[in-house]
Amino acid sequence: MEPSEESAAAAANDAVPPGVDLEFEVFGANLDEKGGDNPASIVAPVDWRQDASTFGFTFEPPADSDLGPDSTYEVENNCDGLCGPTDWEERLTGPDGYLTRQADDGVNVVERRETTGSAGAVLITEESDTTVVRVLRWDDSAPEFFTCEATIEAGAEDLVPAFEAACLASRPEWFPVD
Repeated sequence: MEPSEESAAAAANDAVPPGVDLEFEVFGANLDEKGGDNPASIVAPVDWRQDASTFGFTFEPPADSDLGPDSTYEVENNCDGLCGPTDWEERLTGPDGYLTRQADDGVNVVERRETTGSAGAVLITEESDTTVVRVLRWDDSAPEFFTCEATIEAGAEDLVPAFEAACLASRPEWFPVD
């Protein structure tokens, strides 16, 4: 069962620490600017600058935010170069897979686990001055997988649970997610 818009945003908003000026909302969008059919329900920060790209949306905090200029939130459809139904688990976690590359040299993997509601993975890493939350969802019958990624600058690590909740509540609509 898909969460309601209210409950999807509530999970992220409930994880925002007291006193932090950050709120999430839900909106629907097509992630494929080239005219493909990749609709999604996105839980994103309110008042963040939104830029559409070829495969999704990037959100950046306001200039006066305490999060810093390197903090971003991205929601995309992706096929890692070869679009088409495939064994996404093998493709993404194999030796040259997207998730394997994300957890490469110089990155501390804090947590890696499966998602609930669909096949997928949650990967939280610490890099030199950022923490990155990645949530991927896939269905082997779909030609593309879904990614949600939050990059959080050092000093704002207390927001990791809120962005993780937002990414987990964001949903692709081109394959089923419970």
